[in-house]
Amino acid sequence: MKSLVRFVATGCYTGEIPIIPGTWGTLPGLAIAIFAFGFGWQWQIAITLVTIAVSVVTASIMEKQLGHDARPIVVDEVAGMLVTLVMVERIWYLYLAGFVLFRAMDVFKPFPARRSESLPSGWGVTADDVFAGIYANLILQAIMYFT
Repeated sequence: MKSLVRFVATGCYTGEIPIIPGTWGTLPGLAIAIFAFGFGWQWQIAITLVTIAVSVVTASIMEKQLGHDARPIVVDEVAGMLVTLVMVERIWYLYLAGFVLFRAMDVFKPFPARRSESLPSGWGVTADDVFAGIYANLILQAIMYFT
């Protein structure tokens, strides 16, 4: 069970890549969206909500071993990437823009993302990425609307 939790919390071990683990950790979320978001908006929302819940739980467990929001814990990036791409047209350039926008929002952490990091346990690990994903998604929705 411990190895399964570590596998999930590290985004299929991408979080253990020593250089820019958060960026690498976003890739499993992108892959999930590419393969699973073709089944309609209800499935997109369900998959995203389940991933957020899994992120909170597995990040909470791994924090006890590695410390608060330790670098290898990237399941929150997976969740944030899904939030970014939920209900976005499955077009390569929108998904690429979503990846870039999410990483930018995750780095800059506009209000209230940075503040949400102080939430306890896995909630704080996950919440800032959910906010970053919401901001990135809103920008993508505007791009789709105006193009």
